[in-house]
Amino acid sequence: MWARARCSIARMTASSSAISTLDPAKLRARDFLDLSSLRRFLVAKGSKTECRSMLYYQQSQKNIVPFPPKTTGFLYYYRPPNGTSVAGALRFRCVKPQQDPQDHFATGTDLILEDGHTPWELPPARFARTQLPALRRLLLEDGLVTLAELAHCRETMALRFRTRLHSFSQPFVTEFGVKHHLHIFFANGDSELLCLRGPFVDQIKQKLTWPYQGKALVRFELSAHPSHIEDGKKYVVIRIIKMISPPMLRISNYLGYLPPPVEGELVMRRRRKSPLGKEMVKKDLIPWAVNLNSSTDVGRILARLFSESGELST
Repeated sequence: MWARARCSIARMTASSSAISTLDPAKLRARDFLDLSSLRRFLVAKGSKTECRSMLYYQQSQKNIVPFPPKTTGFLYYYRPPNGTSVAGALRFRCVKPQQDPQDHFATGTDLILEDGHTPWELPPARFARTQLPALRRLLLEDGLVTLAELAHCRETMALRFRTRLHSFSQPFVTEFGVKHHLHIFFANGDSELLCLRGPFVDQIKQKLTWPYQGKALVRFELSAHPSHIEDGKKYVVIRIIKMISPPMLRISNYLGYLPPPVEGELVMRRRRKSPLGKEMVKKDLIPWAVNLNSSTDVGRILARLFSESGELST
């Protein structure tokens, strides 16, 4: 499933709603939108309807998933705390009808995708080209992004879906059956792409294999495992916060190095010295971990992200 809000441009006479701003501090009652149960929605800037931006909630292959019922509120540009403009994204803040945006915006909640955890959003790379002209124009006129920042997005950020992280402990949704691409944003505006394939991959007959399918909400943590503390180095582990789709084996009679992920627990692996061909027991398992002192891309990028959390001593 394409787990990001989909978009396209429409020049047509279909009905639409006009809004005046995407700045949360400037929202007024006239910017209120009702997207409830709509398959698609046209939004225009002010009275200019010659070129509108069309928004979708979510698409699965060729099927358009409509916006959920009671999707009422305001489009706005989200900027993470202590983050730069390019780390932000267009989001939809759900607010009940007849509520003043200035009084109730902060108590509203952002629209979430079907997985129940990922925010519906359009990152700035979507506006880097000439797509979504009405929304692009609003972002620029509100001063929420600059032309230079959009040009930077166009040069460095691929449009295909990646999970966007701007803080070390930020939860994110991952799938067990594929390698995961993370787009990491740093406080100075830099960003890097990270391919995270290790936590759920095994090597069977010299071939990388993902033995489980499923989906979970996870986060990075600094390891407190005794073996890592004794080592004297800092390691990052992954915790399964909440199971979205339970793990199911893709390989019959699998007795490899990966136990099934468990909600509330760390992502584990079998110790390399433990014998294969038998069921795994707890003493045979250790957490999947990344050494923050390693020279690998994963170690270097996660070390930088962790250092910006203020927890990594130098």
